[in-house]
Amino acid sequence: MTIPHRPFKLSVIACAICYVNLTYAQDADIQALQTIQVKATSTDQSSEQTKAYNVKNSSSATKLNIEAKETPQTINVVTRQQIEDFGLTSTRDVLNNTPGVTVTNQETERTTYMARGFEISNILTDGV
Repeated sequence: MTIPHRPFKLSVIACAICYVNLTYAQDADIQALQTIQVKATSTDQSSEQTKAYNVKNSSSATKLNIEAKETPQTINVVTRQQIEDFGLTSTRDVLNNTPGVTVTNQETERTTYMARGFEISNILTDGV
């Protein structure tokens, strides 16, 4: 029984033709861009002094006073400025306006809070 070698020869020829086309590609001209210098200042003020909706440090997630970007878990910070601007008067109002938190009412005035499908059983308040 003989095995035809024709498809193998054709594939080798096709690869060689494709490789030849790659060798004719030109190198792109390298362009040097101007150096851009960026300067920024950090405000160490609290959100109440800056009238902003952000904070630099928080001790709620890990009970350590570290920067929010260094916290090893997701946190949502609600500043005093947000509470005043939106007229939030209770923990229920604050959590109802927090992204990722679902607030449900049970029976009369019993409220449950859920985050990512899990019940929130403790709420840590930082500086309030």
